[in-house]
Amino acid sequence: MQHKQIAGYLYAYFSGDESRADSQQIRFAMSRDGLHWLELNGGEPILESHINDCGVRDPFLIRLQHGGFALIGTDLNTNAPAYADANGAPQWRRMETHGRTDILVWKSDDLVHWNGPRTLPVARDLNAGNAWAPKAVFVPERGQYLITWSSTTAADNYAKQRIYGCWTTDFTSCSPAFLLIDDAHSRIDTLIAPHNGRWLLIVKDEVDKRIDVKTADHLFDEDANAPETSALSREFTVVPQRALAEMTWVEGPALVHRADGSTILFVDEYARSKRGYIPLISNDPTRADSFRALDAAEYEMPRFARHGSLLPITEEEWGALASAYVRA
Repeated sequence: MQHKQIAGYLYAYFSGDESRADSQQIRFAMSRDGLHWLELNGGEPILESHINDCGVRDPFLIRLQHGGFALIGTDLNTNAPAYADANGAPQWRRMETHGRTDILVWKSDDLVHWNGPRTLPVARDLNAGNAWAPKAVFVPERGQYLITWSSTTAADNYAKQRIYGCWTTDFTSCSPAFLLIDDAHSRIDTLIAPHNGRWLLIVKDEVDKRIDVKTADHLFDEDANAPETSALSREFTVVPQRALAEMTWVEGPALVHRADGSTILFVDEYARSKRGYIPLISNDPTRADSFRALDAAEYEMPRFARHGSLLPITEEEWGALASAYVRA
């Protein structure tokens, strides 16, 4: 989508209001500037999953190359009985080792009418314990979408989360999974995005609970025979960002390039102060120390907004969503 066509932004997320049984279902919000958000459908869920774990987290929206949209998400409800201890408390370790290894998929022609959820078995070949926080990006030279997510596997007794990928043309079927990032410690919540002819790689470090920004000219190494057998490009280097380095206990990066050329990066503060999504803004995310964390007075997020994604939309799409979901 060209910048001149951007009329606003759509945000898909799940709720952090743990008092609600439907908190782990998908909400939408809209914004003209990407900072001040209007909850759609009165803040009630718009997409719900009643299959498998009967919940959906970490939604990611993508505009398809030949029209329409897909939304993918983690097939997980942390309150599912299968993950509870004898006292009924959720056990994250069990979610990592005995969780769902499919992701959930919805598709739409207009962002209002959706089909799904269906399951997509991205980690079927990994003997995995989970498949978390899927995201997708179109790779022009491949002519396909790269889906990324994190999984533990039985090969090392589920010792750490690695980042895996697979290819799809339609979000209905996918290639076998292949390894993308295998660091000495767990990595989750990876976001890959193009920016001015380069690639951005934004990923959470599970040791210090911070978000790293990396950049490279190429997504994969040029000497790789096939992306299915190689990790991401060795060119990727960290872009120091002081504002992000000062933030700990954050995850779920969500990125959007705005019509004015700036980039907003949202990170989800899920512990300590538990502020939820906090926006940072940059005129060039590939430049060191370019991000500035906004003050609370500079933005207004939806209530209890958690890990999600942002999508630029047209005026026509804005109008359709407003007609369907804005309450008088």
